[in-house]
Amino acid sequence: MIGSIALLLLLFGIVIYVTIHHALMREFDASLAESVHIMAACVEVDGDEIEIEFDPARVPELRNKELPSHYEFWCEDGAVLLRSESLGQTNLPRFHGEKDAPGVRSVRLHGGAAGRALGVSFTPAADNEYFIEQENGDSAITSSSEDLPAIILVVARSTRQLDAQMAFFRWLLAGSGGVTMIVALVVSLLIVRRGLRPL
Repeated sequence: MIGSIALLLLLFGIVIYVTIHHALMREFDASLAESVHIMAACVEVDGDEIEIEFDPARVPELRNKELPSHYEFWCEDGAVLLRSESLGQTNLPRFHGEKDAPGVRSVRLHGGAAGRALGVSFTPAADNEYFIEQENGDSAITSSSEDLPAIILVVARSTRQLDAQMAFFRWLLAGSGGVTMIVALVVSLLIVRRGLRPL
């Protein structure tokens, strides 16, 4: 009986833990995606230049000094366009999905902290006409989005708070399961002792 109760509690705890962990991770990734969409909207091509103009104040996560978000923009050839000051001279891992289906992965951030990163490849908006340098040295003018350069953006954030929450929840589940087992054991012993009393 005690073994069956222990097994049921273990399975119940695992299901609850996994469900809550996935829910929190989806919420975390959704927050990263929101930051990515805000930042991607601030990239445009003006003439022959790629301009990135965004106010960090528009992205609340960038103002968190304790757990700042890190970001980095690249051209599709790997050239760095812009990176957050919090990265120093280090780089985020360069990867991406599409704008409507971003790539997401767990990463190690600068300093070794555990983090979560989301990457997209997108075509910036054209402010006016875009000039492409031809092999013969001439310049061609185009306004087609197919001819605009692809930009890769990766935003990463520490999962320290999320990991701390899940660690606390693990202890809470273990503690509540342990207390339940003790109560079940005491009740079982009382029932057995009462059953063994002489009539």
